[in-house]
Amino acid sequence: MSDFPRVDLSSAADLDRILDNIRAHALQMLSDRVEREHQASKSKSSSSSSSRSAIEVGQKAIDIWIASARRRLELNITANGLTFSQLASQKTPVAPFDQVLSQRVQSLAAESDDLTAQLVHARRTVPQRRADALAARANVVRTLAAKEEEKRQLVEEEWAERDKDQVDLSLPRAESVRKSLLEAVGSIDALQVALLEQTSEAQDHTDLVRRLRGLAEQELKA
Repeated sequence: MSDFPRVDLSSAADLDRILDNIRAHALQMLSDRVEREHQASKSKSSSSSSSRSAIEVGQKAIDIWIASARRRLELNITANGLTFSQLASQKTPVAPFDQVLSQRVQSLAAESDDLTAQLVHARRTVPQRRADALAARANVVRTLAAKEEEKRQLVEEEWAERDKDQVDLSLPRAESVRKSLLEAVGSIDALQVALLEQTSEAQDHTDLVRRLRGLAEQELKA
């Protein structure tokens, strides 16, 4: 029987009721059997004392069988998850254990109901809270954009003022530079003319030297 899974009863009293029913049924069958045999043996002058003795012997046999069956069954049956040896070693009965378990189940059920109510409330409020959060985020983004635009305009105004000051300060300097450049251009033009004149004079000198050299060579040949 150890190869089969144990049968779990709600309490140890269930086994008592089962065995009591078996014992009562067996005693009833024994009584009926003895009564039938007694009725059949009346013609043979059988006494009622012998019938009572037979019933007592049968009752003892049934009680011995019930006790043996109980010992075998207790090895393969649990009561509320506990073996009969564990139940025997407990100082408190099984009923308080069931009460504690029931209280724990009720507490968990109440906690589950509370969490369910919180979930329902969250489902109702989350969309509005999300919309409020998105609106707040958009407001922050707009504020940051406005601050950035204000900062950009201030920077542009500062640069515009700085450029204006630089233009005002650089006008006299630009006029002076322009005059210097015009003078430099005039000097370059004059130098170019002088170089051309010098080049022309050098060419004339070269031609004169060539003519003189030619005349000298002719005189020597003559």
